[in-house]
Amino acid sequence: MKNYKIKVHVEIVECEEAEGREPKKASDGGFEMIIEEATAASIDECEKALLETNYEALRDALGKHLTAVSKKKP
Repeated sequence: MKNYKIKVHVEIVECEEAEGREPKKASDGGFEMIIEEATAASIDECEKALLETNYEALRDALGKHLTAVSKKKP
């Protein structure tokens, strides 16, 4: 029986892009959300944005994983 490694990488960086407030898939395959400075300075609002973005990433990764696993089964 094989094991599986789950990896998560989170970055919060300043940018010049316009606020989006909706998680979207990035060109590198990850998910991102652009938030305004006031949101980034609020622990509750920043946490909410992180959880919303993470949810989309988790659903995408889980879907890919389960598709791959189902193709392995005889």
